[in-house]
This record gives sequence, structure tokens and C-alpha cells, in this order.
Amino acid sequence: ITGTNNVCVDKTVILSTNNVAGGSGIYNYYYWFDNRELVSQPFTNPTVQITGITAGPAIITYKVRDSRGCFSNFSPDFPFLINPLPIAPIAVNVNQVYDGLLHTAGANAANPSTEQLSWYLNNTGNNPTVPPSATNVGPTITSFVESTNVSTGCISANRTPVTVDILPKGLNITANDKSKLYDAQVYNGGYDV
Repeated sequence: ITGTNNVCVDKTVILSTNNVAGGSGIYNYYYWFDNRELVSQPFTNPTVQITGITAGPAIITYKVRDSRGCFSNFSPDFPFLINPLPIAPIAVNVNQVYDGLLHTAGANAANPSTEQLSWYLNNTGNNPTVPPSATNVGPTITSFVESTNVSTGCISANRTPVTVDILPKGLNITANDKSKLYDAQVYNGGYDV
């Protein structure tokens, strides 16, 4: 068997037979097995698409049936690994009363030593961006982040929304019993100035 010996959950790779010989020489069908259990209907083509369903190891083999109905033995074992997907990152949102400073949200990878974060404008699609940040009060700023396992290349099934909310600062009015100047007019009096 030739082809990549691993795949991420929900992804597909193509495997091919090689060096098929003997029998009638006309090979009608190829039967693919996982741990000696048939996993597909017979194919007339010597290639198969393998999709990762459940993370874990597998042993892929195949048999060939020739035009006279004779079956080959199992091919040599092809050790295969279905890699798990990283867990979606954990959002570190910002919910901050306006203070005049720039605030940037972030995210934490579930396994920081093996995962890298990538930021996007939307929940799907290839539109890279940076973590959301804001200084002034306004609409919520949102970016989306996903995790990639740096050794397997597997990407988290979902992107995590990460938000920045800058909230209005409360208005404080302090009155005292002194004169005030409003519109060039001096006002004297108590706390009702």
C-alpha cells in the first residue's frame, strides 16, 4: 500500500495498491479492510479514499479478486493512524469600562506546548486577522480563533469567538457650596448651582 499513513479526524487521504501480480492477471475488484474487517464495498479501482472517523490506530490491508473469482491473500499490513483534533481554544474576553487605554482580548490553547493559535475575521473561511482590540466605547469587536496541532497539522473542529467590549464610563458630578461660572455669569449659592 502506498500513500500517507495518517489522517486527521474528518479529513481524507488516498491510498493505492501496488505490485499486484499473479492470478488471472485481470483484477476486477479490490476489497479494503481495517484490522481484517471489511470496511468498504468492492472497488474496481486500485485506490481508496480513507476518511478519519474516530481517533486511534488502524491496520489497513486489501484483497484482490481476479476475473475468475479467485481472491488473493491479505496484503502486508499498513499501519495507519487517525489523529485527534485539538480542542477549540478558550476565549479570554475583555469587558472593560472605558479608561482611555487599548485593551486586547486573547485565547488559550488547550495544550499550549503542541498547539498554535490562528485568528480569523469570521467563523469559517480563510480570512486571517489579529486578536480583537479597542480603546473607545463602541460595538463589540469579535475575532475567531482556532488551534492547530503543530506536529499533526490537525485543526480544531470549531473556532472560538473572542470579544472586546468597552463600556461607557459613568459620569460623576460633584457639587460644592462655591461660586461657579457658567456662560460668563457667576452663580453663587448652595448645592443647586
